[in-house]
Amino acid sequence: MINNMKKLIFRNKRAIGDNLIFTTTIRELHKQYPQQHQTGIATYYPEVYYNNQFITLFDLYDKHQNIPIIDIDYGDNFQHRKTSGKHFAEFYINEVNKKLNLNIELTDCRPHLTITVEEITKAKEILEKQNIPEKFWLLSPAIKQDIPLKNYSAKRWQEFCNLAKENNINIVQTGDSTALNPCLKNIISLVGKLNLREYFAVALLSRGMIGHVSLQTHLAAALNKPCITVAGSREGNHLYSYPKQHYLHSIGFLECCKETACWKKTIQDCENYDYQKGISGCMQLINPKQIVDIVLKYEGRY
Repeated sequence: MINNMKKLIFRNKRAIGDNLIFTTTIRELHKQYPQQHQTGIATYYPEVYYNNQFITLFDLYDKHQNIPIIDIDYGDNFQHRKTSGKHFAEFYINEVNKKLNLNIELTDCRPHLTITVEEITKAKEILEKQNIPEKFWLLSPAIKQDIPLKNYSAKRWQEFCNLAKENNINIVQTGDSTALNPCLKNIISLVGKLNLREYFAVALLSRGMIGHVSLQTHLAAALNKPCITVAGSREGNHLYSYPKQHYLHSIGFLECCKETACWKKTIQDCENYDYQKGISGCMQLINPKQIVDIVLKYEGRY
């Protein structure tokens, strides 16, 4: 049967979180068209696809295997993202349907990620070595340099961490060492201490995740973990409508986002940016206490 399967390689040049979203499409392809495809992946972040039973490890440098390479992006329909009401994963699915002449449907928006027993064991050793309590929440507050309007200010994150400590909530900060990570107090720092697969495994052992619209939103969904995403009004909540998650937005509260998300990227583009406080107007409407209150509810402490 394997010899009759169509071989193809998807090439995704997007960021880590986008690749994680794309695993949804690959899973749906194989479940709805079983035993029909062998799918490889070409990406800057192959770690996202490690141990994925739907991925075939083709030799990407073998020019003689004659396997078609299909470039994947959000597709033309992404221009309607403000009002379409579609989940982010649907844009990838539509693009694959278009290129392969298929009719894949989105039945589960959560990404597909497999963590091995060995990875979990190693993550437990890391947590023990760092003296991290059994119950903890992961915070990913790194400043998004490519899209600065995604950021919640460092001051606001510190206020959240202070309130979390007052309420006996253990916060563990994560982030890549090359990113701009705010130096926060009242947290335990794993910044720069984890590779990507270790981060995935540590996330699996956490109570839940907190941060901007970024990787942790999709990672929490893949691991079926609670997540609190501080979003403001840049991106619509329907795009990230995952089970067990809270997407804190302020769409509809300001003139600049009265109808839909603004999708602006830079500080200069934002008409309600507070340069003194270092935060956009829509983000200011989200109070650190709101985040703490949601964590407490997840913990059953009403």
